[in-house]
Amino acid sequence: MTDVPDHGRTKEASRESESFSLSALNSLSAHVAILDESGAVVFVNKAWREFAVANGADSNVAEGANYLDVCDSATGAEAEQAAAFAEGLRSVLSGRQEEFALEYPCHSPTEQRWFVGRVTRFLAGGPPRAVVAHENVTKRKRAEEELRLRDRAIAASSNGIVITDPNRLDHPIIYVNLAFERMTGYAAEEVLGRNCRFLQGADCEQPALEELRAALGEAHECRVVLRNYKKDGTMFWNELSVSPVRSEGGEPVNFVGIQEDITQRVEAEEELRQSEERFRSLVRYASDIVTVLGPDGTVRYESSSIERILGYSPEELVGKDAFGYVHPEDAERVRSVFAEALKNQGVSSLVEFRFRHADGSWRYLEAVGSNLLADPGVRGLVVNSRDVTERKQADRERARLLAREQAARAEAEAAQARLRDILDNLTEGVLVTDPQGRVIFANPAARAMLYSTNGDAPEELPDPWEDFHLPEAVARCARDNESIEARVRYEESYLRVRLECLVNTQRDDVLVVMQDLSEGHRLEANQQRFLANAAHQLRTPTMAIIGAAELLATGEDENPTTRPRLLNHIFSEGRRMRRLSDALLRLSRVGWDLREPDLELMDLEPAAQRAAELMEPLMESAGLRVSVEGEGACVLADPEWLQEILLVLLSNAIKHSNRGGDIRLRASGNTVTVEDEGAGISEVDLPHVFERFYRGKGSSEGFGLGLPICRELTERMGGNISIRSREGIGTIARIELPEADPDAQRSDCRG
Repeated sequence: MTDVPDHGRTKEASRESESFSLSALNSLSAHVAILDESGAVVFVNKAWREFAVANGADSNVAEGANYLDVCDSATGAEAEQAAAFAEGLRSVLSGRQEEFALEYPCHSPTEQRWFVGRVTRFLAGGPPRAVVAHENVTKRKRAEEELRLRDRAIAASSNGIVITDPNRLDHPIIYVNLAFERMTGYAAEEVLGRNCRFLQGADCEQPALEELRAALGEAHECRVVLRNYKKDGTMFWNELSVSPVRSEGGEPVNFVGIQEDITQRVEAEEELRQSEERFRSLVRYASDIVTVLGPDGTVRYESSSIERILGYSPEELVGKDAFGYVHPEDAERVRSVFAEALKNQGVSSLVEFRFRHADGSWRYLEAVGSNLLADPGVRGLVVNSRDVTERKQADRERARLLAREQAARAEAEAAQARLRDILDNLTEGVLVTDPQGRVIFANPAARAMLYSTNGDAPEELPDPWEDFHLPEAVARCARDNESIEARVRYEESYLRVRLECLVNTQRDDVLVVMQDLSEGHRLEANQQRFLANAAHQLRTPTMAIIGAAELLATGEDENPTTRPRLLNHIFSEGRRMRRLSDALLRLSRVGWDLREPDLELMDLEPAAQRAAELMEPLMESAGLRVSVEGEGACVLADPEWLQEILLVLLSNAIKHSNRGGDIRLRASGNTVTVEDEGAGISEVDLPHVFERFYRGKGSSEGFGLGLPICRELTERMGGNISIRSREGIGTIARIELPEADPDAQRSDCRG
């Protein structure tokens, strides 16, 4: 029996198949659409529709819209990709291609997206149709971009990167970057497939390699420093950081090694280590103390020399405040100096201070600090100190000796100055010459006696005297070590010359001393004249007394009236002799009185009156008249000296006055004058009246000692004396004495 088709069951199966296909298409994540031969959309799945709605294009790509027209009308940045996709779609609809695919960006304002569009022929009876599917590949695209960026970063890294495969025997290298090639000198093709051990060459027993092997075996990270060798055999230090790359299951897929060439750093560290070692060796045997201080003054390092110099072990001071050992009077100054060095990042100035020794004594140190805070090997203030205690003591001793030497030199210079002053003020001429007659020294008196009064002295010894040859005498004295003395006359001067050999000098110099005897001669002559005058004055009354006495003794004159007259004459002449002797005694006493004045308040008028009374007998004998005028005046004076001055002046007035003349004493204020009408003094002699035994021009008597003594006594009492005179008219002697205190009472003045 022939089976009859069941059209109802077939239709039902067809509906079920269509429903299943529709559900399958809607469940796809890809955006799917079916186009007819004209490019019109006949079907879209759920993902296509939702994407179109989300991007505001549901009216353009829904059923009934022509997809080819949508692609052809695209503008802007996506126009090129849309045109290419339309061309691929037409090639599939026309049967030129079975399928077409295009990857393109489809960015939204909020994110970047990439899609892959695929076009395939729809395998069904009837007119040609095409299935269009757009798949979102943004995640893959981003992953690929990240991978490209990572590969670019790896390739551009300055560190060498090595990737090995842990799942293959001997962990072969499967990747190296360009930095690795530059670092090692090996090209990539020379190392791929090899184990990294070839980089160590024969130096494969490094302790770090064991640590690396253990890390690789246990698949954990590690960092080691290795000695590696380049292709040309040059050794370099490599810091290798190894990390495993694991799969999702946690199994190591690769090992990534990052290599950094740290040769310079290692060499710098080695140089620093050697430098530190050299530094420690230097400071260990240095004579100076080397200390490293922190910014707060704490000792961070102390050289071993401190134990020899200051008695501390280095360990005793490390960690201590160094300034706590500095003398309190010096601590603040030292802190300031070192703080300045820290502040200015430089070297401190040299500073000297006292530091306590371990035995408690204070030692002087001289130190300078260098700021090495920025030096990683030091990081502190390096202070070099030196014990200068002995030098300080030597300096003090030197200063003491220098002071003594300077004092001795000053004393010697002062002694020389005193000696020179003495020699310069001597009236005797002193001259020193060598045996050849060259003058070494001559005081002013010697220059005046031998040369001239202008102080100049030739180098060669002169020969100024006719009766005594000085150069020959000097040569004989030096040769024979003989003392020579002679008296010579030079113009109106009389000299005594004495030569002595100075045996204590290396050259046997000769000392010549010249004494001017002219003053003595003049004094002797004056004394002779004075004695002759005194004898003449005494002879007259003596002869009168003798004559009267002889008449009385012989009795030749028996006239009774004659006897009394002769006796009166004897008495009168005797009194005259007594007055003359008193005057001579006063003159001698005034000249030798060297005591200090005994100043008292005195009235000049009574003093003048008393002096006039004392000289009245002499005035009567000379036929002169005396008067005292003026008013009382209170002065400071030595009574005895004032009386002697007035007596000398009155005596001179009497001596040089003519019989019948007047002598006047006038007192006014603090001045007393003695005036006479005598012969007066010439203009030539007047300037010299106060010179001792000055003999006036054309005079045989001279002025003697009286006026020089008056000036000396007046000046020693604080006053002054002056003489005014005109020849043939008379002389006025004026004495001015210190005036007494105005508050002194008149009754206090002595007459």
